[in-house]
Amino acid sequence: MTNVVLVRPEADYGFGNYLFETPVDLKKGQRVRVKTRRGESDAIVMHDSAKVDENALAMMVTACHASLPLAPVIGVYSFIPVGRGVKMCEEAAK
Repeated sequence: MTNVVLVRPEADYGFGNYLFETPVDLKKGQRVRVKTRRGESDAIVMHDSAKVDENALAMMVTACHASLPLAPVIGVYSFIPVGRGVKMCEEAAK
């Protein structure tokens, strides 16, 4: 089983979605960092990640015009509140 995710690079203003392999489960809308032929790039997850078998992976690779082995997701961005925003978030949580 291979865990895959469909992402759209932030710098790509066209309609291109690309298939990547991910070591962690990802949700739609998360920001990630991916390794591409042109170097590292920021991207947004377009659909939740899914674990697929070899047959499904082959179909997805064909449909997305990808090639094996898939390039990896190398990082996930997380929100860390700082400064004045921290105090506001703590008050809202009460």
